[in-house]
Amino acid sequence: MKTLEQQLSRVDLNLLVSLSVLLKEKNVSRAAETLYLSQPAMSRTLKRLRDVFDDPLFYRESAGLQPTDKALSLQEPLSEILMSVNKLIDSTKFTPELCDQTFKISLPPLMSRQLSVPLVREVMRAAPKASLLEYPASKDPEKLLKQREVDFSIHITTPANKEEFPSELIGSTYGVVYGMKDHPLANKKRVSIEDCVKYPFMDLNLDLRSDADSQNPVDEYLAPLGLKREVTFKSGQLNT
Repeated sequence: MKTLEQQLSRVDLNLLVSLSVLLKEKNVSRAAETLYLSQPAMSRTLKRLRDVFDDPLFYRESAGLQPTDKALSLQEPLSEILMSVNKLIDSTKFTPELCDQTFKISLPPLMSRQLSVPLVREVMRAAPKASLLEYPASKDPEKLLKQREVDFSIHITTPANKEEFPSELIGSTYGVVYGMKDHPLANKKRVSIEDCVKYPFMDLNLDLRSDADSQNPVDEYLAPLGLKREVTFKSGQLNT
């Protein structure tokens, strides 16, 4: 009984590449052009393929080559094999079109509403086989990155360690305080931060996993001003 190596030794990898191109082009001349071969050389390659697979593989029709059932059944596994070989040979080069990884990314809730859809669209355009997994936001994105819980993080702060975690500014925003229509400050033309802290706050908890010492960005802003707010309700749900 022949070993796997002995069985595969009779198959030239270039034959599989040629078969893949023939399945895409369905035309010997165009396949030859794609592979920088002469048409006679491509015809000889097709003959070798028929011998290897013991099947005609293609029938000639007026519209071009039509694949047999056998050829069609080879299309998907052939694509996977060539993709694996490409990764094996060129493992250091990132090829978006061939990437089938799942990337984990953390996004704060407010940013997620604006960025998720365009981000997914762009990733699907550049790397159609890849996928994204949105991870709960953290007040300490660097910790998530260090622990390899996420691959990328979009956050409102600049990394403390810029050498370890290169970052890029993708936009800017500003803070907003929401209130009920019948709130005492609702009809006031100009509301100061001092006015706001006189009343209880509802808080969007950015990271339910954070410890008690971790401050909300609002509290970080208030602290140097000597101000403190009273939070009567916290939620991790944006719709709340």
